[in-house]
Amino acid sequence: MAINDLNQKYTIERYCTKMEVAKSLGTNLIEPFWKEIAEFRSRLAIGLPIFDTAHNHFSLTYFDQTQAKSSLFGENITKYIADYAKIKRGSIAEFTFTREMLKQSLKHIAKLNKIDASEINLSNIVEDKEENEAYINLIRYKNALLDFNKQSFGNVDEEFLANEYAILRGENELTSFYRMSDVVTNNSKALVDRDYDQGVPARMIEEMMASLFEYINNSNISLLCRITAIMFMFNYVKPFEKYNLELGILLSKRIIASSEVSSPAIYLPIEAILSDKDFFDNVSREVKKTHDFTYIFNKGASTLIESIELASSRITQLYAHELETESKMGSDPKKIKEEFGIDVSVNEVIKKVETKEEIQKRIEKPVIEKEQEVVSEKELKAKMNDMLESDPFLKKAQAHFYVHHSTKGRYYTIQQYIKFENCVYETGRTSMDNLAKLGYYRREQIKNKFVYTPIDKE
Repeated sequence: MAINDLNQKYTIERYCTKMEVAKSLGTNLIEPFWKEIAEFRSRLAIGLPIFDTAHNHFSLTYFDQTQAKSSLFGENITKYIADYAKIKRGSIAEFTFTREMLKQSLKHIAKLNKIDASEINLSNIVEDKEENEAYINLIRYKNALLDFNKQSFGNVDEEFLANEYAILRGENELTSFYRMSDVVTNNSKALVDRDYDQGVPARMIEEMMASLFEYINNSNISLLCRITAIMFMFNYVKPFEKYNLELGILLSKRIIASSEVSSPAIYLPIEAILSDKDFFDNVSREVKKTHDFTYIFNKGASTLIESIELASSRITQLYAHELETESKMGSDPKKIKEEFGIDVSVNEVIKKVETKEEIQKRIEKPVIEKEQEVVSEKELKAKMNDMLESDPFLKKAQAHFYVHHSTKGRYYTIQQYIKFENCVYETGRTSMDNLAKLGYYRREQIKNKFVYTPIDKE
């Protein structure tokens, strides 16, 4: 088989490990072939800021498929947020969706920790009815998720982790934070090829976590790559005595939530990435051995994308079902009990069910209000070019949005940027934050979200 064919088959079509290539070719004598494959991948590799205990950095092989997965993930996040926004707050559809997604998340955490929890147990946990101490870890994880939306949003740091870690441990105040001692195993005793399955030496935790925070807060690399990096590093470093993977998931949801408060990110069942812990561990070992982060990226991509599509699909089903049943179930509690399995009073039903007029308004495509055009497009373009020439840190799309949205006293949102510039959520968030960082906007928290208002640039 020609070398180009090998590169195509074992990198582009399917990203194989050295052992998988040997198995596919039916021989262990593959060094010449593997050398060419490795060199091909190295030409496509981008270095990541995260590193191992010897300060060797991990890298991602970046090609069309990698970019496509990153783009699809971002698009799915944007669609999910838009789908969730359709559901009226306090509606039966929202109640059903959030309850189901919390149960899905808890089911994955239960499997991770080998906790035998039935559907009834999970329902009781979600509804705060479970008192059996056997499920205390699941109860605390649910509490950590719900506490997630009570916090202000910005860059992630140790304070966020400390708050969530305290809830998982059932403590009001932590008596300790990062792990202080090493876990010694046969693998970690070895002088070469150390695996560190139980975590890196305690003396390295703070440095490695600092590099992770720097990466996820300031990197322009895709959201998908940052989330898979979080899960890999929490599994590798194991910075805490326990609950490392749970904290990795919580941190990942925080990154997805970004600057949004009361974010629907908590209901994404991305815990599915841990559904096969043995497989996750095996892939992590391959990454530690080869420093090729692409293996864990590919593993995370398929699972994370699928979990978000699942959530969006369920919203669509519930929303359609609500529209279909709203007119015929009226305010009869018995019918609501049959449809949704919950008991509500007539007054509660009236509050939850929208009128046909309200539903019609909500399903109509929202229109972005355009600012009064007081200057010509030619003047706006000239202003945009002037901004780009005077500020090298500004991107063209950011300048384009700003010149059309720079009226003093107005407040603009990330969603407006997404619609105006036709981009994905992650691009919208980083763009608006960059405009604020560069002094064009001031970011403020209004009720349940961040908004951006124009200011005089110093």
